[in-house]
Amino acid sequence: MSNLTLSSLLKRFLGGVGDVRSIILSTLDGAELVAEYKSAQFVEDAQVVSLLVPSFVVSVDQSSRFELGATKHAMTWSGNFVYMQFIVEKIVVSIVMDESANIGLVEEQLPELKSILSPLFRE
Repeated sequence: MSNLTLSSLLKRFLGGVGDVRSIILSTLDGAELVAEYKSAQFVEDAQVVSLLVPSFVVSVDQSSRFELGATKHAMTWSGNFVYMQFIVEKIVVSIVMDESANIGLVEEQLPELKSILSPLFRE
């Protein structure tokens, strides 16, 4: 398993969740760190995600400041896509799904995805 890269693990995750088109890891400012797509036609997803990341980060920060609770993740419907975002440590994870995606199934897979990302945060 030591020869597996983050990219290959993310591709494997994408293959296991049918309605997910792409997964993009970004900094809190929206700069892309790593992105994997089910198909080259979905590369444009990264442009939209880069615009949504800063808004999501500000929303999380503001809800915390106003004691409105801890925002765990957010979803945005845009055109024919659903964008799910959540923060792990200081990385924003954006998952782009088809409009008809089984969101519950994707949410059930989040612990697996967090497990894939956990080595990034070990000291």
